[in-house]
Amino acid sequence: MDDEGKNTGPDEFDLYPLTDAQRWTSSGHVTQPHDVSTDDSFVDQPEPRPGQTVTGSDAASVPDQDGTLEFDDRQGVPMFEIAVTR
Repeated sequence: MDDEGKNTGPDEFDLYPLTDAQRWTSSGHVTQPHDVSTDDSFVDQPEPRPGQTVTGSDAASVPDQDGTLEFDDRQGVPMFEIAVTR
């Protein structure tokens, strides 16, 4: 995916990682997924095929502190993280 939501790869893009934050890490402490919530903006979106674009927004509820929200693929392999600074 590029920064405008276009699938630039050769296969369908799995939106799962955008719907399920796996960890919140702050000051070396890891919080389990049940303490991190994301909304369901991408749950009903079709998987974008090569060249297709998907748009949406996602929101996460995290503790009121600096930290990192981490997302994995379906196999548990880390894909990306979002740093939060308060």
